Amino acid sequence: MTYNHIHELQQFTCTIQKDISYLCQQLNIHSHELIGRGKYFRASCMFRTMQLLEVPTHQLNTIQKFAQVIEHIHFASLLHDDVIDEADMRHHRKTVNAQFGNSSSILLGNLFWNHAFQIALSFNSIPLISLISNALSDMTKAVFMEKMHAWDTDMSFDTYYLVISGKTARLFELALQGMYYIIKKNELRTNQSNKINIEDIRTHPQCQALNAFGHELGLAYQLYDDACDYNGSDTSKDIQRDISMGIMTYPALFSISCLPSDIKRKTLLSLKNDTDINAKIDYLLHLIHKYNGIDACYKQASVHIDNAITALDSFNDGHEKEQLCDLILSLKSV
Repeated sequence: MTYNHIHELQQFTCTIQKDISYLCQQLNIHSHELIGRGKYFRASCMFRTMQLLEVPTHQLNTIQKFAQVIEHIHFASLLHDDVIDEADMRHHRKTVNAQFGNSSSILLGNLFWNHAFQIALSFNSIPLISLISNALSDMTKAVFMEKMHAWDTDMSFDTYYLVISGKTARLFELALQGMYYIIKKNELRTNQSNKINIEDIRTHPQCQALNAFGHELGLAYQLYDDACDYNGSDTSKDIQRDISMGIMTYPALFSISCLPSDIKRKTLLSLKNDTDINAKIDYLLHLIHKYNGIDACYKQASVHIDNAITALDSFNDGHEKEQLCDLILSLKSV
């Protein structure tokens, strides 16, 4: 099979940018505010995974279409998140809600979701639609959970991982699960029926391995993002935006956990009762600096990168697997 993932990504980028222009025109929003912002990391991951699965060339266009679904869902979530977070900047540019209002940002996000489902419906597959709808439900509930725990400085690591598993890792899982289904659906058809039970997809050994890979990669991706929120190496959003909204991410939770138990109790009580938001932010930043919360976050992200690579152990070693590993290892250079 002759296949170039870089060429596929370039073609995909052109297609996505045309979609963005078309959808923005529906609401008289300048498309240049969105074009060029995306990293398309999920799509890039899908295209390199295609090599690992030895996808026939006649299925490349089909996978490109599903990658569109994933990226449109991602775009929609960003547009809605910016409204929820009252964000003004993303990728050093003003957000859609900052320039055109919350209504326009929400409606544009809805258009991206609708377009994603229009593409998904073209696959004529109930199992695939089920995978997508279940993932969207999990993502929505995770964002709600995150907002419910705003300024919850006593939030557990378990709760934090529930949030980022649903908010971020779930879309990586969907990208790889859905792609696997599209590639292998004919092999997974049962002898008794022409239908495929959704569990036939999820319990297949290769799909389980890809799901674990996507889950760990998504966790690492979010942890790196959490660290970048403090050190400014990521240009995708405002520095310290999360903490200014009271979103408790790994650097803050780790630093609080380092406090001696007696001091921790007093600190948590003080933070809970303090109505001065800026004072809370300053104190949390002080703790993060004191206990090296950012470094701890990077280290934890590296653990999940290693776990993601381990999840690929069942696949044969070779150039294709090496290229996929190189992609996820590139997160460490963020």
